[in-house]
Amino acid sequence: YPVDQNDRIWKAISTPSSALPLSFNVSNVDLEGKVTPPIQVLKTALTHPERLEFIHNGLETNDYEYSVFLYFLELNSTLEAGQRVFDIYLNNEIKQEKFDVLAGGSKYSYIV
Repeated sequence: YPVDQNDRIWKAISTPSSALPLSFNVSNVDLEGKVTPPIQVLKTALTHPERLEFIHNGLETNDYEYSVFLYFLELNSTLEAGQRVFDIYLNNEIKQEKFDVLAGGSKYSYIV
C-alpha cells in the first residue's frame, strides 16, 4: 500500500447515518512504535453528538485468529483522563470496559 510502510490497507468505512465526517490538518502527533498508522489516516475522523458506534459483522471465527489494532487521536487538547471513555466489544463480547485513551498519561506529539 503506497502510504503504509507495513503494507496495510486502509479504507474508509461508510459513515453512520447520524455521524459527522471531519477532516483535520494534523501536525502534532507522536507516531512512536513499530506499528503506526500513516498520518493520512489520522487526518480524518468521525464525531457524533451522543454515541458513535462502529460495527463490523461477519468475521469468520472458526479457523482464523485476528489481531485488532485501534488507533486514537484526541484533537481536543483540553480533555483530561476520564473525559473520553468508551467500551470495546469484539463479536458482541466486551473486551475492554470504560477504556480511557488518556488514562495512561501518554500524550505524544509528532511534528509533521
